[in-house]
Amino acid sequence: MSEKNLSELAQRFLSVIKEKKITPYELGKKGINSQIFYNIKAGKSDPSLKTINALLNVFPDINPEWINYGRGTMYQNTYLTIDNKELNISNIDTIISFLIENEKEILKSNISFKNYIRSKENNAIINYLQSSIDNLKN
Repeated sequence: MSEKNLSELAQRFLSVIKEKKITPYELGKKGINSQIFYNIKAGKSDPSLKTINALLNVFPDINPEWINYGRGTMYQNTYLTIDNKELNISNIDTIISFLIENEKEILKSNISFKNYIRSKENNAIINYLQSSIDNLKN
């Protein structure tokens, strides 16, 4: 069955799976039976409330209003504004890219952000971000 013949709910469900790049096997490991996925994809059934809730538990950044009713955007409101630039913080790669591109301006002009980073005692997070930034620069 083509995607055109799927219900809007099924299309949104499958959009999340595609966006998150998760396989039916991986879905099964996360508590959503892979056969349910195949039935939805084939147009044999729509996602049940139980299936939608399971998906939202696996991906808490997905907007329940969007998946259930098509209102709003796929992702919950996960934006941070730094120096008048709106940044979607639902994706770590987006954050790292933004930090690389704007590192000097952010640290010079945004004292509170700089102090926030410095005040964190969790060096693991800072080290992870720094190593990710270094890897992206290379």
